[in-house]
Amino acid sequence: MAAVAGGSLKALFSGIRVGAYLAFSAVGAETAAATNSAPNALVGIQFLPLPWAGLTVVSTALALRFALSRIQMDPSQVRAFVGKLAVGFGIVMAILASVLSLGDSDRPSTGFAAEVSGGEAWAYSTLLVGLAGLIVAQLYGARVVPDQVSARARDLSSLALDGARAFALLTVVLGALAIVASIVVVDSGTARLNTLLSIIFMGLTFGVVAAAYAMGAAIELAEGHTSLFHFGFPPDFEAGAAPAPFFVLLALAPAVVAWTVWQRLERERPTTEQDVMRTGFVVAIAFAVVGWVTSLLSRVVLVAVVTNENFESGEGTFLAARPSVTGVLGLSLLWAIVGGLGAAFYWASTHGVRWKGGQEAPAAPPVVRPHRQAARPLEQTGSPAFCSNCGTQFTAGARFCTVCGAPTVP
Repeated sequence: MAAVAGGSLKALFSGIRVGAYLAFSAVGAETAAATNSAPNALVGIQFLPLPWAGLTVVSTALALRFALSRIQMDPSQVRAFVGKLAVGFGIVMAILASVLSLGDSDRPSTGFAAEVSGGEAWAYSTLLVGLAGLIVAQLYGARVVPDQVSARARDLSSLALDGARAFALLTVVLGALAIVASIVVVDSGTARLNTLLSIIFMGLTFGVVAAAYAMGAAIELAEGHTSLFHFGFPPDFEAGAAPAPFFVLLALAPAVVAWTVWQRLERERPTTEQDVMRTGFVVAIAFAVVGWVTSLLSRVVLVAVVTNENFESGEGTFLAARPSVTGVLGLSLLWAIVGGLGAAFYWASTHGVRWKGGQEAPAAPPVVRPHRQAARPLEQTGSPAFCSNCGTQFTAGARFCTVCGAPTVP
């Protein structure tokens, strides 16, 4: 991008010099670097590009793969190793941030200046490597999570993964649409080329911002904010709602969640309505949580400027697109529950699944009453006679039982 904007090979080296500092953005640290020696270059970033976060996760996975083959697979030892790895990586990133921060990036009077937030570099890198390390170690079979906990969470984690996939699908689709729209809107070949190159860097982040916008959340821009109810790029001070066709975007999130829940139910075929509702609810909650976390990581603030040696031509970008975090949390939860529980209710009704309460007590066995037959005198039956009331044997010819007084002849 620097070579395209500056129009020379020298501009390429200036771009590499300041662009190297973008490595700190792979852990979400605020970074800025600038040079005032021709050609000029300036870059500043204050968000975590989601594809670059994957580089940190892959590096952690490779380090664990190397280490786990050389240590005992004892859960306590693996947890200790992951903790040391995360803390050590965070300390190294903090030291590099402090050492490589040179001068004032707003006024690079010495020809080059850079600033990196050491606190963010340490905190975010430690947290990211620690979480990634525990997950990767569990996948490698280290059992850092106790079996009892993992067995209970396995089914929930599978449902939660479906919710995450639903949000990822929405992000990819809307991100692609946003990138296509930006390529169409720009008015020069250089700008289009820079937009295509930025897909690697910001493609998924654009998708998260677009998903937040499609759910109705407000997006803070460099000037004001925009939403479906305050439309414009940027909007006027008294801007109204978007045209009616734009509100179709509100149906995308519940539709994606409903489709995901329906596919899950078709695979598992639960037999009780409680299990059906549980599937829809867990997928919806996971969708909302993933949307909220990614919107926290995608509050975009980016400055990038490159000019040629004579300051006669160049390219510059100042981009601010910060989704409302609380708005994304509330709206994603609302639309996900509408789609997830709506699909669950409809699936249950079409497949004859009904609500089942607690287990019913088994029916009591029928009372079998002994068959009583009136005794007959001994001379008629030729056998001993017994009282039909108390069962006492009585002598032949007796008219009443000597124990209970009941008549012996009906």
